[in-house]
Amino acid sequence: MAKPNDDTKLKGIKTAQDRKDFAIAFYNATNNAIELVKSTVVFEITKPEEIQKDIEYWRDWFLAQHLEYRAKVTEKIGASYDPKDALDRLKNTKNLKELEEVWRMLSEDERRDEIIHKECQELKDKYETIS
Repeated sequence: MAKPNDDTKLKGIKTAQDRKDFAIAFYNATNNAIELVKSTVVFEITKPEEIQKDIEYWRDWFLAQHLEYRAKVTEKIGASYDPKDALDRLKNTKNLKELEEVWRMLSEDERRDEIIHKECQELKDKYETIS
């Protein structure tokens, strides 16, 4: 059986961290929703189905806020590059030679970025079929 390489290990660690992050976010959202609903129904007589519906509504709202924050803030922490800039440089190439030059100038993080790597591969395939 082949030993996993560093890329495989890093992807596995990131996947595990993402699962953990989402699990924590789910439980935090659920607990916050319960507390919010508890504070609004203290003196009311409410059916369990209505309470469940309210909790699910607020839980989903808290999760949506978490995902929005994550996309805007935490996903960018530690990234020392702008994927859009790298993609623009790749898309501005006109042939395989230019593509190879731009690829060599990318940082290791940029080359490991799945979206950037995919775009480069598509351009490479395009240029190879043209040749």
